[in-house]
Formats: sequence, structure tokens, C-alpha cells
Amino acid sequence: MGYVIKMPKLGLEMERGIVLEWTVDEGETVDEGDVLVEVESEKSIGEVDAREDGALRHVYVEEGEEVPPGTPIGILAAPDADISDLRADAEAELEAEAPEVAAAAGPDAGAASDAPQRETRTRRPRRTAPTAATRPPRSPPAAGRTGRPRTSRRLRARESAPRNSRWT
Repeated sequence: MGYVIKMPKLGLEMERGIVLEWTVDEGETVDEGDVLVEVESEKSIGEVDAREDGALRHVYVEEGEEVPPGTPIGILAAPDADISDLRADAEAELEAEAPEVAAAAGPDAGAASDAPQRETRTRRPRRTAPTAATRPPRSPPAAGRTGRPRTSRRLRARESAPRNSRWT
């Protein structure tokens, strides 16, 4: 049976992976468990093992290229198996991910593509909290009938409560 080899997700926060080295050449046969490719994420390096016996029939991502996780990077199948369905699936996924792959290649690659460019907007300066120099002076608290600053009901009730010599 064969399968499409995909870029593994080496961590929860992995956004891109780089193919460091294909350990098997295209057309070479491998056994189950053999290492096919070494990949690198932002934080770690991992290996992709063969899930079954077969041959590396096609390579989509060359060494040094950077793609998001889940992107097809190759096809492993029996040397005499028909891989037209696998190729069609992989190429459809690659076409769907083409804008992401082009963005990963850098700004020079984006200029050559027909994809629409994003507008760049100038940012307004961030509003900051007023400082003592720019803030207007605070007014004193409003005074009540007694000339003292207003207080809460609970505090007034406590102040006006009769005082026992025992509890003071």
C-alpha cells in the first residue's frame, strides 16, 4: 500500500519545519523503521521513520526547504505500485498550502508570485497613561456639612456609635 510522508509536528507551537537531510535517495528501498528524513523545528530536531517496507518514490521538499507541519514532503510505496492517487492527493495539498509555502520562502519569492500582496499600514502611536506632568491636578475631596471630607456610611456609623470605655 503506500503513503504520503508529511512534515511532522514536533511540538505544540511548531509553525514551520526544515528538511535537514534525506537519508534515503529517491528510488531506494527501505525497511519498516528505517529513517527516511531528518527535520528541524524551531526548538528540536526529529527523524521520520518508514511505517512500512517500500521505496522512496517521490520527494516534494528538498533539503533546506521550510514548510508548515502536515505538508507532504515525499511518497513511500512499493517499487512497482501505482502511486497516481497518492501523487494527486499530495499535489492537491501542496496547491492548497502554496501561499503559506511562498510566504515561508521570504519576500523575494513573494514578489515573483501572482498572489496579491498585503497592504502595509502605518501604525498610530500607542496611547499611554498620562504622567504627572500631563495629568491635570486632582481636586481635593468634596467636603460635607461638617467641613470634613465625605466618608462611607459604614465609617460614619462607626464614628458616631457610642463608645464604651470597655471596648476602646
